[in-house]
Amino acid sequence: MNLSDFFKKEPVIFPSGRRAAEGGFRNSAYDHVLNSVGKVAIGIAFATSMVACGPSREEINAMKAQVPRRDSLELVSAYDSSLLANIDSLHNAGDDMKKAVKKGVALTWEQAKHSFGKSKTWSGKEYIVEDHADKRLNESRDRHEVVTLVPVPVPSGKSTTMVLRPRTVVSYIYKEEFRDQLASEIQQRQKTQAAQSARTVNAVRGSGR
Repeated sequence: MNLSDFFKKEPVIFPSGRRAAEGGFRNSAYDHVLNSVGKVAIGIAFATSMVACGPSREEINAMKAQVPRRDSLELVSAYDSSLLANIDSLHNAGDDMKKAVKKGVALTWEQAKHSFGKSKTWSGKEYIVEDHADKRLNESRDRHEVVTLVPVPVPSGKSTTMVLRPRTVVSYIYKEEFRDQLASEIQQRQKTQAAQSARTVNAVRGSGR
């Protein structure tokens, strides 16, 4: 697994290398992703499909448990930093915040998946990123269900009769407040990590006296 591209990604720069002030994501190498964010967003609901055709949830959790906590936190932090950067860059390029959140969520997962390499076998690290991406997807939008009556053809003897049947239509509304919630969580995590690092340094210095 190679996550070097993901970790080295400059937070304020587009995937193409252009800054937000220089042009939009439409000039980037991920243009095809942004033109099909609906399909990509559906692809992020990967947990169920992955379990159905791959390792069981118990096996996935066991693989994740083998990843050192520090590595796990680095993966999650890298994902969130890239997600926030993508949302801000899209917003600066002209998208309203809801659309920036929607595109940013899809784009960040696509970038992370690209950094996994071509290996068909995932380790605990990939599943950590996958589960975290799924979590962020769920947090970024509200699910709405509407029951509507849809005409359905029903055979009746030699003829066909149209009968109204209820059907549930699911839609998602992305939340513009997700951006600030994400930024706040990142900031809090950085403060916690800084405090932990300071305590570690003080402990080392104290043991050397």
